[in-house]
Amino acid sequence: MSDDNSDALFVCASLNILYVFGNFGPLCDDLSVDRKSRILGAEWIPAIRGVKAVLQPVYERVRRGPLSPMLGLGNWEELDPNHQSVVGDAHFRNIQGVWHHSGDVHVYDKALYLLRKCNAYMRQFATMSSEVLAQWGYNQTWSAPFIWLHYAPEEYFELLQQRQPPALLIFAYLGTLFHALNDYWFMEGWGRDMVDVADELLGEYWCRWMAWPKEVVGIHP
Repeated sequence: MSDDNSDALFVCASLNILYVFGNFGPLCDDLSVDRKSRILGAEWIPAIRGVKAVLQPVYERVRRGPLSPMLGLGNWEELDPNHQSVVGDAHFRNIQGVWHHSGDVHVYDKALYLLRKCNAYMRQFATMSSEVLAQWGYNQTWSAPFIWLHYAPEEYFELLQQRQPPALLIFAYLGTLFHALNDYWFMEGWGRDMVDVADELLGEYWCRWMAWPKEVVGIHP
């Protein structure tokens, strides 16, 4: 890797994200893959998170080059939903007590906090002026779910593949952020499928916590 090919590598890795969501989404016709396993990310989550390993060696080169606007996250580091009033945050906080006695409480707490932070990141753009939006750069509303996939702890994804109820619940709430991107062709149907699969696996006991994400994505009784 060098200054000559770092930008090209970055672009290829970024395009891979579009490929992954287009290939593993609702239009996937691979009958050999179990639908629940596919939606829960047995393959697509490692593919997305693997982009980080590819880009890490060239990050500084890209940051100093013409593609630097694609790396900026604005005020991400300053956002703290624990000390800010954010639309919808109460729904996310409402599920935290579910895993209070779990041995993996720290993993779930971190995953949920990052999800709340991504919700705050997405919501802020609705109240920004066109001038501010123009100055912000590339990573706006659409970036939030991908930020979460990048920063969420690896232990969480292991618990998700084990289909642990708290992990499935967090996954459903992540689906509400994915659903906000439903107008993008490569994200169409993703949020609804994520909530639907989590709901199927969780069962009736979890109905009270699943009511809101199901409402958001349009799943009705």
